Amino acid sequence: MPSFNGSSSKSLDDDEYRPPVSQSSDSKGKKRKVEMLDYGSDDGEPLILTGESQDTEPDSTQSTSILELLLGTEEGGSGSSKKKKRRRNKLPIETAKTSFRREAKQWVELALLPVNTIYYDDFDLEDEIKRIEAGEPIVRAQEFRRINGNVARSGRDRKGRLLWVCFPGIIRSSGVDRLNDMMTRFGEQMGLGTTNSDDESDQAIDGEEIDGEFKYILGKLTGSVDLCRACVEEDGPNQTVGPSDELSGDNHDPACRLFQDLLLLNVRLNTVLQRIDQHAHDQSSHLRKRLGKQNPSIGALNAVDNLLWQGRTIDFNRRTPPQLDPYAHKESWTPMVCLGDTKRGDLRLTTLGDDLFFETGTIIFTRGAALEHEVLDFDGKQRIAITHYTPANVWDVANLSYPSRL
Repeated sequence: MPSFNGSSSKSLDDDEYRPPVSQSSDSKGKKRKVEMLDYGSDDGEPLILTGESQDTEPDSTQSTSILELLLGTEEGGSGSSKKKKRRRNKLPIETAKTSFRREAKQWVELALLPVNTIYYDDFDLEDEIKRIEAGEPIVRAQEFRRINGNVARSGRDRKGRLLWVCFPGIIRSSGVDRLNDMMTRFGEQMGLGTTNSDDESDQAIDGEEIDGEFKYILGKLTGSVDLCRACVEEDGPNQTVGPSDELSGDNHDPACRLFQDLLLLNVRLNTVLQRIDQHAHDQSSHLRKRLGKQNPSIGALNAVDNLLWQGRTIDFNRRTPPQLDPYAHKESWTPMVCLGDTKRGDLRLTTLGDDLFFETGTIIFTRGAALEHEVLDFDGKQRIAITHYTPANVWDVANLSYPSRL
């Protein structure tokens, strides 16, 4: 839970933030089917369930906070838990979406408080983009400081433009466990290589840079998958847009199941974008709808994937060197999500001289195509990172311009 000084904002655990009781019977008391989300399941099955529900009185013994209910409740607690199994907590999906949006808005409010904001008086985002586009070398900081991970924070340039927003531990441990199960199952279905310290072939992976760029570390799964709903395809003089190859053939069904499993994570990411950059949010939504109309395959994927960004890169145990996101627009936001079970591995912003806390359960929004960054060495056997982006040239094919504010 983030903390800050000076504000009287209410805690997310206050009673007024408890979710409402879901009424699932009609006026005659008849049962009806409702779409539910299961927050108590540990078997890794999809979150969306359909079942019978009856109108019942709320259990007065339930004292679960909104974050505990939505993000997962840790095992343990009172002594009575040994006599009675923990109840499964279920919420209608629309109620869950609303609660996740509210929770994300509160985290953004904390991160944007002046007391939690870092100002870079010697850095100007517009000037940096001009230097990059002119092909000038990137000027890296000589010393780096680690930004404490006990509070949500943000960074702004000398003109007040937002550069990054960091939410340490916004995904709690049980929520991370469920996402890990989903991502691991998907990686196995996609045929990613597994590593075992007893296998001699693994020694070539550990500590060695692949293609001069990325270093893969020993772990249960190792490799990367790029899933893009809308990529520009070269087709003679006329450019077309369509899903990437990883979303076709045998990969299509596993990818669609993953998209459905990530529904609530996407709600959180979309909401953060709306709060930090309303214009980019609205234009991204417009782009998503237009692409869906232009290409039936993209429209079908939109039906199961509510993410505003068009692409995801999922990295299993990959450490990235200093780089700029190669495909995104220079001003765009590229959120990154850290899963798995690792420590350390901060996100270094080389031009700003700061290392952002990027351990398991953390989400960071950066302008990754304008701010050079790298992932530092991490401890642990399995790290999963998801980077979200929209290819810059997709805007052109859709006859839209990126919502620039510079």
